Amino acid sequence: MNPILIVGGCGQIGRAIARRIFNSRFYPASVCRCRDDFDAGSPDKMKMMLGDDRLDGLVMVAEAGAGAFQNVLSVAKPLLTRTASVTLISTIHHLTHDDDYARSKRRQEAMLLEWGGHFKVRSNILRLGHIVGTKAWPAEDASRLPEIPAGRFGTPEEVGDAVLFILSSEWLWGSVITLDGGISSLAK
Repeated sequence: MNPILIVGGCGQIGRAIARRIFNSRFYPASVCRCRDDFDAGSPDKMKMMLGDDRLDGLVMVAEAGAGAFQNVLSVAKPLLTRTASVTLISTIHHLTHDDDYARSKRRQEAMLLEWGGHFKVRSNILRLGHIVGTKAWPAEDASRLPEIPAGRFGTPEEVGDAVLFILSSEWLWGSVITLDGGISSLAK
């Protein structure tokens, strides 16, 4: 069994994904800037940290720009096994906004789906809404609950469950899964 590399594994979502993966048939390996001095923007540093390990998957949780994201993909590509899965954790923010963050997320999503199709790598996107315990939502903000049809914030554990589903489904290719309690359904 080869590891699933979680880039951005120090935050609440990264840790929840690692816990969920650990309790399954996969083996998580996580790296992050705060704990490992991991720099996704440096291909040389990435190669040094990853070595020659093969990967059964890559989960990109880290908030990295399009250039750093492209570096991660290019370094990880030769390490991915034939059935590996690449998952980008994204956001619903870019569905209703046009700021720098939204444009960056749109570029990353398009880049991943094009890259996955070109190299025939199972690549999927998980778009998140309001997940409590994250940098964007450190605590529940009761004033935001009316915009969530589910009536509550999502949890990092629910993100971990969704990532495990994506990793486990070898038939899931080029898909965008939205985990937002129904917020994006109202924005249409």
